[in-house]
Amino acid sequence: MLIKNIIGQKTEDEFITVRGEETLVEIARKMLGAPHRDLEDESGMNTMILAAYVMEGNKPIGVIDRDDLLLASIIQRKDPERTTAKDVMDKPVCISVNSDVQDVVNLILDKGLISVAVVDGDDLKGVLTVYDAIYLEEATADEFFK
Repeated sequence: MLIKNIIGQKTEDEFITVRGEETLVEIARKMLGAPHRDLEDESGMNTMILAAYVMEGNKPIGVIDRDDLLLASIIQRKDPERTTAKDVMDKPVCISVNSDVQDVVNLILDKGLISVAVVDGDDLKGVLTVYDAIYLEEATADEFFK
């Protein structure tokens, strides 16, 4: 199965998009203020925003996760009111909408990634997170054992 067949349907929106000039404080506020989705199972858990994708138009040029915010502002003592997304972003891992779901699940789980950007050319179409990978891995195993 290809990623384009599941993105936005069997995945959650555990990411936000930001501009490169936004400060760490602005990004943290967006992450905390974004709606959280209750999981539909009986776990009582809810999802949280895991990553902020730094965009130029529709192209993801960087990614910042919650750990990056803590590292920059607390450990490295960068001023979160003045430090921008472009100052601390990492290069995003991007995968094609035509990638195989299991290959992407394996990439996320094997490399310990928080998220990967799903792109069509340079355009961001969605994001797969470690939560999505775990869900898809379990769904695949369930299908196998039926």
